[in-house]
Formats: sequence, C-alpha cells, structure tokens
Amino acid sequence: MDNIILFDLVWRSLVVLGTARTGTATGGSTTTIVDTNGLKNIDNRYYDKGTAFVLLDAAGAGAAPEKSFSRITKSDSISKTLTLETALTAIAVGDTYGVANGRYPLYHLIQEINNALYMDGYIPVDDTSLTTAANQTELTLPVGASRDLRAVLIQRNDDSDDNLWDDLFNWRIKFSATGSQDTLLLASQPPSGKTLLLRYATPHAELRVASDVLNEVVHPDRIVYQVAANSLRWYIDKTRQKTYNATLDIFELKAQRAKSQHPLPPLPLRQSRLTIVTRTLSID
Repeated sequence: MDNIILFDLVWRSLVVLGTARTGTATGGSTTTIVDTNGLKNIDNRYYDKGTAFVLLDAAGAGAAPEKSFSRITKSDSISKTLTLETALTAIAVGDTYGVANGRYPLYHLIQEINNALYMDGYIPVDDTSLTTAANQTELTLPVGASRDLRAVLIQRNDDSDDNLWDDLFNWRIKFSATGSQDTLLLASQPPSGKTLLLRYATPHAELRVASDVLNEVVHPDRIVYQVAANSLRWYIDKTRQKTYNATLDIFELKAQRAKSQHPLPPLPLRQSRLTIVTRTLSID
C-alpha cells in the first residue's frame, strides 16, 4: 500500500466536501492546465483562488507531476485554461487532473489537516538511530524523543531480524537550551556497537508540502472527516448559511465513527526506573 501523503488528505477532504471534480488535460505547461472538453461549460473565473491537482500521470509510471497541487490564480472559460500559482512538472496530454473552486482555500485545508493531527493526540514512535560506543555514556537524542521518552532498550543480538531487545535501566535526560537537542545520560557504560531502541510518544509532525507523509498509525479517515467537519463549520460561520447544518451533523458523526473504527495504537508503557543504591548512600 502506498503512503498517504498531504496531497491525498487535501484531495479526499475536498471530495467529501463536494467541491472537487476531475478531468483529462488536452494540453498544458509548467504553469497551466488546458482542457478543451471539460472546462468549456464553466463560468469565467469560476476556479480563481481554487486548487488544481494532478491525480495521474498519463505515462502511467507515477512520475511527476503526479501527486502535486497548486493554487489557481486564474481560470479562463474562453481558452479552457487554468493558470497555476506554483510551477509544476509540465502537464502533458492525457494527464488526469482534479480541480476545486475557492470555497475551501488550499492553505486553509492544510492548516485544518495539521490542527486535526495535533488534536488527535500523541502517536507512538520507535527510534533506532542511536548506537552505543566505547567511553560514551551521553548520547544526543533525536528531535522530539525527549518530550515523552518512555523506554530505552538495548540490542542483545547483532541481527536485524533477531535483536532480542533488553530493557536498559538507570537512564535520565539532560535537557538542553531551547532549540538544541537533549541528551540521554546512561548510568553505566553499555557494550559498544549496540543499537538502542527508544520508545516515545509525540505529536504528529506537521504536513506542509504535497509529498509529506502521514504516519501509518493514523488512518486517513480520522483526519479527512474531521477536516471536512471543521471546514464546513468555518464556511457556515463565514457565510451564515445555516442550510448546511444538517450536512455538518453528518460530517461530525462520520468523524466520530472514523475515530471509533480506526483507533490509534496504544502508547508504549512507561519503563520501570530502577535506582542502584551504593554503600555510600543511606536511606532512612
């Protein structure tokens, strides 16, 4: 299964919202899409400030400009042309494109997607980027790991398919200045050349460009229906068109159902933190 990317989330949200349609390009360039068949029965400037998508490359190899999008600066029903704000790989005859008008602007949808990801809560992450070395008990943590680091494990067997992870106890975090990566402090020197497994929880990374990938633990329906509900609510508040309230109720129900049917996996358990008591330490 292919990765779900920001492109897919934006397009699916507009499909759910009912403003998206598709067509087949009869020409184009890096900044235009021409469709002499599908763009002839629209009002001039109808798609101004809307969004254009390249859904399928005509060559069928998944090459650019497939899975790219751009805001539309001008739509012309006379020349049957959409003019794009961002230059893409040139549009070819036969490319399948999608288009939506400006009711729900591209940057609004991207922000709503990131809001939905943030409100969805923390997701579990397993990181194996750290390797132990001789005479080193302080290791720089990857960005985000220190926010809620729950367990540290060490590789017992040097086999990528049979690591035999063991709990590594007596660690703590040394927090650095804002903007600097924090440090993992180990109480004793571990064996050299062993991979560490960091298990932590973190908010989903923001998605900003079309190719940014949705973490696979998050089912896309959790985000798409929430974005549709939030965007329609925003539109109702802006236009005072209460006739859409029934549709809003349906979107909110589908958003709740998606979260029930596709729950996030449980976060890693917090590791027991042992304390080694030496002879010089007295405890009353």
